[in-house]
Amino acid sequence: MAAVVVGGWSSCTLKGAKDEAETALKKESERSAALEGKVKDLAKTQAAMELKIRDLEREKTLLAERKVEPVKAEDPKAAAKKPVAAPAKSTSTSKKTTTKKHK
Repeated sequence: MAAVVVGGWSSCTLKGAKDEAETALKKESERSAALEGKVKDLAKTQAAMELKIRDLEREKTLLAERKVEPVKAEDPKAAAKKPVAAPAKSTSTSKKTTTKKHK
């Protein structure tokens, strides 16, 4: 009879532990599924952000190229000023020629 009581008590205790373990497993499985969902959402967000970064870097490069072009445009202006100085030299050359004609 003691064996039956001990057996009954053991089965109730083990059944309770089994139920607790199954409940804990269910909670952890739900938690795991929720975390997997968050990971997938974050992966989608990361992919979208990487696309935006790539587009912004491309736009930055294009803007940098546009900034370089006006600087190049300023160089021809500076070059245009230099030929103005060159005719002044030719004027002095013509003066020398004129001076030579007077002699």
